[in-house]
Amino acid sequence: MIKKYPLFAAAFVLAWPACTPDKPTDKYVLIADAYCGCTAKLAEMNRMVAVQASDSSAVLNLQAIESEFLNAQSCASTLIGRYGKLNTAEQKTVLNYVATRCPDLGTQPELLRELLGQ
Repeated sequence: MIKKYPLFAAAFVLAWPACTPDKPTDKYVLIADAYCGCTAKLAEMNRMVAVQASDSSAVLNLQAIESEFLNAQSCASTLIGRYGKLNTAEQKTVLNYVATRCPDLGTQPELLRELLGQ
């Protein structure tokens, strides 16, 4: 096929990188994405609690929330072990990325600060 259609083969080779998603290389983007993954379920639970707070008939499963917090905390500890503790400027950078990459957590910066051990 390459001998028969050399232009097609060349175009395919040149276009291939455009088809593959860009992987983040910035350390802070990687950290933000990891925190988003660690806290997605907890952030969603917190959002639901806020919505249910105005409903007097709502039943909250505090054990499930606590359990998910402990899971997120464990995951965050792993990330701290991998990337090290972040200084204040680094935390702000990560928080900015978090706000755009996972908005549920971005609206809960106090949760992220708590998980970062601050």
